[in-house]
Amino acid sequence: MLLSGRWTMIESGDRGSGLTVVPADSIHWESSSDGQVPHGAVTGGRSFDNETLYIGRTRLRENRNELTPGILIPSEKCLLVSYGTGVRRAKEYEVLVAKNSDSVHWISCTYGHIPSNSVIGGIDCSYLEPLYIGRTKGDLQMGKTWRGQRLSVSATFAQNTTNEGVQFPGKVHGTHRCLYIPYMGKEYLFRDYEVLALKESPATLMAMCKYTIRDLINQNSQHNLEHSEEGNDTFERENESYISEIIDLLPLPEKIKEYCLESFTIV
Repeated sequence: MLLSGRWTMIESGDRGSGLTVVPADSIHWESSSDGQVPHGAVTGGRSFDNETLYIGRTRLRENRNELTPGILIPSEKCLLVSYGTGVRRAKEYEVLVAKNSDSVHWISCTYGHIPSNSVIGGIDCSYLEPLYIGRTKGDLQMGKTWRGQRLSVSATFAQNTTNEGVQFPGKVHGTHRCLYIPYMGKEYLFRDYEVLALKESPATLMAMCKYTIRDLINQNSQHNLEHSEEGNDTFERENESYISEIIDLLPLPEKIKEYCLESFTIV
């Protein structure tokens, strides 16, 4: 997920559609530090001792100072990020926040699959590709290092490894076809995982349409104004009539057309 003005850009699973535009207040990143969790933070899972885990990201020097997603563990007072087979710690970080928790959901995936509207948490500079927000599912002991070492759970927690409440968030790397999580100082990969995505609810789709249409109209009006030989007043009167005609011809519900007409202003 990338932020741009009043919009948020999230990856679309459809190769032909690229990025999807959604209202910026649906999900965003807030700066925090020392284990502090902002209001509305998206829950990423739970640890063995029932502590709530959150989704965070930070800039890593090893990743050319680009954003890399990880686990925010409040009791550790830091963000843990898996990278290069090891784990990095950050006292300062950003936390994923949702205005409405129902606007996002987790989708089961496997072997590098990335569903539509997946949330981007950063970028891998080595492969020049997005890193998505994911989390484990099922038996944690299915995780392993790149050398094949299985994730070992202590006897105290072993009986809880298949508990659905025990899940660790991390980063999904499409090219590597897996999810990575930081655990006990090592980076573990999982071929079966869940990916965080924005729900395509009717309200969300309506908002997407409204913002997209308004921006396109604004861009067109600005272009026309720059190339108009008439004065600004004459241009605005003619342009408003033109805009009204164009909006009326769009194959959209009447309420969205009304919104476009009422909210439109020349840039």
